[in-house]
Amino acid sequence: MTAVSDPVGEFLELDPVRAALVGVPVQPGVLTDYSPEGWAARLDRLRAASAEPDPALAERVAAESGYAEAGLAAELNLVTSPPILVHEHLAQLARDGDQAALAAGLAAVPRALRGYARTLRAAPRPPARRQAEMVLGAVRSWAGSPEFGPTGPAEAARRAFGEFADVLEREILPTASEQDGVGPDRYRAAARFHLGVDLDARDCYDTLVEELDQLRAATTALAATLGRGTFAETCAALNTDPLWTISGAAELRAWAQQRLDAAAAACDALDLPARSRGLEVHVVAEAGPVRYLPPAADGTRPARVVWPMASAEPVPVWNQTTMLHHEGVPGHHLQLGGVRARPQLAVAGNAEGWAVYAEGLMHQAGALAPEEELGYLTGLRLNVAMALVDLALHNGFPLPDTGQPWSLDGAAAFLAAESAFPVGSLYFTVLRSAAWPAQAITYSWGARQWRSLRASAAAVNAREFHSRLLALGPCGLSVLRSAAHTLASRLRKPRESHTQAGPFG
Repeated sequence: MTAVSDPVGEFLELDPVRAALVGVPVQPGVLTDYSPEGWAARLDRLRAASAEPDPALAERVAAESGYAEAGLAAELNLVTSPPILVHEHLAQLARDGDQAALAAGLAAVPRALRGYARTLRAAPRPPARRQAEMVLGAVRSWAGSPEFGPTGPAEAARRAFGEFADVLEREILPTASEQDGVGPDRYRAAARFHLGVDLDARDCYDTLVEELDQLRAATTALAATLGRGTFAETCAALNTDPLWTISGAAELRAWAQQRLDAAAAACDALDLPARSRGLEVHVVAEAGPVRYLPPAADGTRPARVVWPMASAEPVPVWNQTTMLHHEGVPGHHLQLGGVRARPQLAVAGNAEGWAVYAEGLMHQAGALAPEEELGYLTGLRLNVAMALVDLALHNGFPLPDTGQPWSLDGAAAFLAAESAFPVGSLYFTVLRSAAWPAQAITYSWGARQWRSLRASAAAVNAREFHSRLLALGPCGLSVLRSAAHTLASRLRKPRESHTQAGPFG
């Protein structure tokens, strides 16, 4: 087991699956104890660290404790629940090619799932029916999948997945709740966990409704200048325009690498050179979202932007340049690529907020063609719409415009209207928000906090501001805010004309 010296690290020693997934080295093949006793031991460790003097650690201890006490960490859902994390961890071991670690992990699956079954039986509240049904479908599929080979440990894991599916079907589903949301009280704990700051959900909702109206106006006006019809018609036209579509993995990789290299040279508000080297684009033949993968801690693998390409269909890229800025330069790679200390402190409101804020820096630097600018604004519009769906679902707020209560169909239709994506492709996005309360707000709300802090420290040199705050690592937003205010009071320099003044760059 890796030696750690901070309370959150010691907490993660009791949760090796989560630790491995966030990049903390663990004993190969060891799985987390998901029994009631395992959850209690982790919560006890957090409570014992409640007087931690380090502000960043203290904030995480409080947020982690509140999240666990609300029962959110043990919730059955299709995104973060133990069977999902265990399978994801096993798949990563298989991709890494460490057969001994994979065999050990597979052999540990029966105990891990039996422990979690005990937790579900003892839970104070039933899971949401939709989430339980989706987990059941996934686990059933793994019980019959040959993905981990014909070995004895793999067969034992498949039997364990099948047994757990039986528990879900016979014991858990009959008592499942028809309610998809977690309610305002538990949502506050989730928001604190994901943001690292207390949230007024009603204020957040009202603020984002206003921002959505601004983004609607901005995207409509920009689409009109492109001369391709309405916003939705313009998006559809760009999706098939040969000038903005790419075919083949090699061409896609070359295009993405060129755009990342251009980003490193375009933004003068960041100190990029030393930390932007070594980022490669890795196109893989699988489905899923584009994602950032930090460099291996031992230096055996460089940082990557992993781009799944599951089919030979042309890929529209007019709305993907800003995604490269988000996942690569100057987004996650600048913030996370050089941070090896305390990787377990990653806070989505800071990390995703920085990445969206960094998209705006590239827009402000004039690095986008008009079509790419529309892609950037459309991404912001979808981020805000997703946050509003999340807030409505879990807090009982109405869906914007209609005033109707949240529903799966209504939420998917709302996202389709704001993004020009087909409604059928957005149901999983909605269900993901149901599974992962407050995560969807981290993009828009986190970016607003970064912009607000930059505006409050406008007298500080932009490079100085960004370098010092990024050097903190991905801490909670309350810690970031305190550091920014301290910086503004100590480093007063002439106001710069290129600091951000508005929500769009």
